[in-house]
Amino acid sequence: MEILRLKEIELLKTLKDKKIIKILIGTRRVGKSILLAQFQNKIINEYLIDSSCIQVYDFNDKRFVKQYDWEKLLKEIEKCAIIGKMNYLFFDEIQLLDNFQDLIITLFENKKYKYDIYLTGSNSKLLSTELSTNFTGRHYDINVYPFCFKDIKTYLWTNLSNEDAFGQYMEFGGMGIIIPFINNVTETKNILNTVYADAIEKDLKYRHPIKNNVEFKKICSYFFNNIGNKISINNLAKYFHSNNESKITKVTINKYIQWMEESKLLKRINYYDIKGKRMLQTSGKLYATDIGILNANTSFNNEMNIGFKLENVVLLELLANDYEVYTFKTRNGKEIDFLAIKNEKKIYFQICKDFSSNEVFKREFENLESIRDSNRKIVLSMNKKDFVNDKGIEHKYLINWLLEKEK
Repeated sequence: MEILRLKEIELLKTLKDKKIIKILIGTRRVGKSILLAQFQNKIINEYLIDSSCIQVYDFNDKRFVKQYDWEKLLKEIEKCAIIGKMNYLFFDEIQLLDNFQDLIITLFENKKYKYDIYLTGSNSKLLSTELSTNFTGRHYDINVYPFCFKDIKTYLWTNLSNEDAFGQYMEFGGMGIIIPFINNVTETKNILNTVYADAIEKDLKYRHPIKNNVEFKKICSYFFNNIGNKISINNLAKYFHSNNESKITKVTINKYIQWMEESKLLKRINYYDIKGKRMLQTSGKLYATDIGILNANTSFNNEMNIGFKLENVVLLELLANDYEVYTFKTRNGKEIDFLAIKNEKKIYFQICKDFSSNEVFKREFENLESIRDSNRKIVLSMNKKDFVNDKGIEHKYLINWLLEKEK
């Protein structure tokens, strides 16, 4: 079954025919290619675009890559293009074509034909400094995230209770590639392991050769096993030095984090200075870009801290709803999980598994109560009762919050 990405399709519709290169960015195998195909069908059926005005080039096909260099492909595109009409060009995994930047810039700057250009591909290459330089002011990045719980529940797990469906989501996440295999546990786990391995071998290492693979693997394992914890580059280097595991430098650790972010495997959440209303350049916290990928890197360990996994789910939901997300400490040192900002709206979040003790209950609410402004403040947990305390702090059942239409 195929899930329509309605929000992304609507965004692409607003950008249609505009003189700007559209680039779909997301984790490898998240579903960017399927989104392109859905949009192609949309413009054919809704805008009655003739199929002769649409050219699709899929560089996943190695035979196709071997057949063309960029100049030969340019001639092929021009041969098929129609003068006087908008020609829609879709390039999937275009980084596999040598010197693809030259092709795209040439197409973009030509005066003879009208082109509307859409790209997907290896994120580390598409986001590289060279490409950003070449495309400055000429491209629009569209983030494609794994499917949210609401999408999966609505389209796939309609016969499951909300709780059972959430249990499945917490195990397998929302990567587009797993959708056809979602009822086969073994196959789904194998696919998630393969997706991660391919992202490292075919994407990250393609652009950044790793000199010490053992060291890199240990660092990545540490990242995934410490999701939601504050990352201190200094302490991490000291940890590996003290255990005689590696003489890794702080510079190298920071590079590894940047490369994992670049490949859309990890997301760094920075601290926010409430007084100065700006992002603080500290290490922040790291989260996985998909719960299934997280589980694949922790051997599907159900003993992993459930509170941090729930934080990760909330973060992904906020990002998918176009919020900028930060973490921070209040002026009196209280740690707040997330500050979500969209337009002028701010919402503070605390996330926990449940109120297993009065101490937990007190901590989650008092941390938010210490923030002296009128913005909305929410505690999310697996407790099913929704309520508002006498200080105006809301509590919501996390699963119901995920299923809400508006965030």
